[in-house]
Amino acid sequence: MRRAVAAELLRAVSGFSFIAAALYFFLIPFFVLTQTSGFDGLSGVSSVEASHAFFRPAGSISIATASIAASSVTREFYYESIDRSLILNGKRQLLLAKVAATAIVGAGMSLFLLAAWSAIGLIWLRNPGLSLVFDEVTLEVGLGMVSASLPAVAFGCLLA
Repeated sequence: MRRAVAAELLRAVSGFSFIAAALYFFLIPFFVLTQTSGFDGLSGVSSVEASHAFFRPAGSISIATASIAASSVTREFYYESIDRSLILNGKRQLLLAKVAATAIVGAGMSLFLLAAWSAIGLIWLRNPGLSLVFDEVTLEVGLGMVSASLPAVAFGCLLA
């Protein structure tokens, strides 16, 4: 099982698909932030309220995690390597290895996105004269973002 997870981890982070997945991870919350009207009127709000409004779209990362997990399965069919993977591992072991590897990659990318999102928030909120405030709510959103990506991985793998 350890070898199957290692192979799936290598497959998940190699090639151009990892770059596309990382970009997708960033663009989903960015589009939610910029295309919704909930973040337009920052005049007259406190830094705490603006920070909460800024971190809310980061919760949409589980959508990206589910689609990346689904692509890990569908890529096998696209490259016609699913037969070899099933022969070497078996159905159950291959699915568990894909879920485990995608969960590790998804959690790592979620933590990276949380750090990058915080850095962007420092710059984004400076323009209207606000500052990014880290309190219990932003911590809950950050931890919720990482923990919501884990069930999304299983859903994405089973969806494909």
